Amino acid sequence: MPKISIIVPVYKVEQYLDRCVESILAQTFTDFELILVDDGSPDNCPQMCDNWAKKDSRIRAVHQRNCGAAAARNKGIAEAVGEYLMFCDSDDYVSPLWAERLIKFANAETLPMGVYCRDKKDLGNLKTLAVEREKTYNKNEYFSFNKCGLAGYLCNAIYHRQTVIENGIKIRQQADLGDYNEDLIFALTYASKIKNIVYTGYSDYIYDVRDNSLSHSFDKYYFVKYKEKYTLWKNFIITNNCPEIQLKELATIMLYHFLLSLRNSYKQGYKQFKAVASCGEMQEIIRAADTCKENPKIINLIKNKRYRRLHLLYRLQNIKGRLIK
Repeated sequence: MPKISIIVPVYKVEQYLDRCVESILAQTFTDFELILVDDGSPDNCPQMCDNWAKKDSRIRAVHQRNCGAAAARNKGIAEAVGEYLMFCDSDDYVSPLWAERLIKFANAETLPMGVYCRDKKDLGNLKTLAVEREKTYNKNEYFSFNKCGLAGYLCNAIYHRQTVIENGIKIRQQADLGDYNEDLIFALTYASKIKNIVYTGYSDYIYDVRDNSLSHSFDKYYFVKYKEKYTLWKNFIITNNCPEIQLKELATIMLYHFLLSLRNSYKQGYKQFKAVASCGEMQEIIRAADTCKENPKIINLIKNKRYRRLHLLYRLQNIKGRLIK
């Protein structure tokens, strides 16, 4: 049985697949299986997966009808036999030490994480963050890892497969509605089942952003995504007896995203605007957050539920902005 099962969902990535697979095969830690899950790709990817499986006995090609990246990852989890699970998107690539640095700290009670990078010059380099590298933290500090850009993601960590299986942890599938927060749901559910968290200290994963990438964000779901994200983190903080200050920190971070959603929604009409401004989560965040960096007029109008006046304010700001241009 391999120590690690590395799962790669594959869909319309002819241009990138070889780069991804080659980077995984270049790992200094070699005791792994690589599961390429062809998600009904209409291009040459299915054949490319089969060709790679013929070249290296550690590679398995699995084919399914197109159901989305989340379903492909779940298929990979079901097929995996390794003690640990790792994930890589087929349009991304990794450093040769990606697996070695994560497996070093892996056990059934610990969640090891590295950091993403977007510039190939940073790949494999040490990255100093607010959390100390190679220090064991209790899971109730997981939100601190979120503030450092580490927590809530899928491909920068390693997971104990039996913990995943025993707790029925899966990637949420809702491709028809837009796959958003699926990484966060998986990560928070998993983090609630373990005890410790460790940051390896290195940027071993290149997150290669492109318009139609598997991990591309869906702008039209921006508000519902962040509203759910707030609730997910709030529930994790409360359920896992995290320091109370984290609720204030969470609200302050989320306030930025809620106000951004509000600014964008006024163009869609008053009804949509009011739905954002008056939602319970908005009022809750306004009460809990540190609002000193935000426009006090906007904050007071939301607090006092003066939604018509608030809508007018945004319209006037937009007109003023266009006149200045």
